[in-house]
Amino acid sequence: MFVLLTGGFGYLAGRVVQVFSAKPGVGLRVLVHDMEPTPPGFPDSVEIRRGDVRNPESIRGLCDGVTHVIHLAGLDQGACNRSPADGLMVSGMGTLQVAVEAAASGVNRFVFVSSIHVYGAARADRLCEETPLWPLTPYGVSRAAGEAFARMVAHQRGLSVAVLRLSNGFGPPAYPGTACWNLVVNDLCRQAARRGKIVLRGNGKETRDIVAVTDIVRAIGLFATVEDERLAEGTFNIGGERVWSILEIAECVRDTYAELSHRQVPLHVGTAMSLAPPMPNLDMNRACALGFVPRADMRNEIRLTLAAAEGPLGEDPP
Repeated sequence: MFVLLTGGFGYLAGRVVQVFSAKPGVGLRVLVHDMEPTPPGFPDSVEIRRGDVRNPESIRGLCDGVTHVIHLAGLDQGACNRSPADGLMVSGMGTLQVAVEAAASGVNRFVFVSSIHVYGAARADRLCEETPLWPLTPYGVSRAAGEAFARMVAHQRGLSVAVLRLSNGFGPPAYPGTACWNLVVNDLCRQAARRGKIVLRGNGKETRDIVAVTDIVRAIGLFATVEDERLAEGTFNIGGERVWSILEIAECVRDTYAELSHRQVPLHVGTAMSLAPPMPNLDMNRACALGFVPRADMRNEIRLTLAAAEGPLGEDPP
């Protein structure tokens, strides 16, 4: 098994590399942008290719010898908001270019890591994979475009594609300077660890489905290798055990930090009310039928994230 990871120095890719590089019989190649420095501690056994997913010439032959592709390259929400055009080019056209290369090289499986943000303002009490997409942010639109291009190549070229729609991930990064501390759970952990207090701008009643990156990496491994005949439509929601309010998450972080440090941190709750509707429950029956169940212990993952926030892993990108 030889795996290509695009976006190879990113937050999620770093954790995938940690797990996959320790698996016997698994080789890894990562695609990273020309300007990205190699993070400290990156495994020497992993092959590094530099290129731009928007430029077909720079990724020509990228999938030669590859059996599985995990496509993670894409701009985060902040970058998409700053430049919706760039977000659409990377997650949309970039996905098309990589998928075409994968099909040309005859890879066994192409895993596109998408987001529940593609549902946007979908009117549903429960989000299942058949819920009509209604993305309302540049990030959601860019991920929906990537999904569409991956499916197009699957239809036209016979590429085996699995689309994973992730909820809100959290957990420690693999390397210092990783852009991940603006994620809601990670941000609350770093506030407690570094500022000695937790401040919510709103009243905390907003809700999120949150999932540990530990479970996301397990899901990627599962859907990279599940048999073609079991993929069905090939799109799967990947989330946590339940929906949490921001206040519940903040209280859990506060209490867990107190257990670890034997120090209490104050929790300041704002008064601003969110106009966002409650987060619908995420239907994961399709993923569960193939063996995915979120198993990570919430408190333990928060402990690990708090420990990372206090040390070098908690530093912002240079």
